[in-house]
Amino acid sequence: MVSERAIPNDQRNGYLETTGRKSGLPRETEIWYFAEGDTIFILSGYHNNKDWVKNFLAKPAVRFRIGNQWFSGTARFLENDADRELYARQSLVRKYHGTSELNEWARSGSIVEISIDD
Repeated sequence: MVSERAIPNDQRNGYLETTGRKSGLPRETEIWYFAEGDTIFILSGYHNNKDWVKNFLAKPAVRFRIGNQWFSGTARFLENDADRELYARQSLVRKYHGTSELNEWARSGSIVEISIDD
């Protein structure tokens, strides 16, 4: 489903809200993002060992806040689409580093795709 609200891409940081896999409580993480259409892309580093990654793997329903706007969606690793993955990596590095040349951060992390459902 396509979001009825435009997802702003002009903020430096977004805030990913996952549900704690042990506590069941909301957990918010400040994170860099790139938004396009009804999708938000984020990058997971550190061998996907972050709590927010473990949380969305346990419960893929997430929320994402940009400024004062909240978006609900489903998070998953972007897999089996090399062109889309490269596009997401280049878009993230362009937004934060001003170039589409992939640096270590952009090459080494796993792309997480959040499909917005409201």
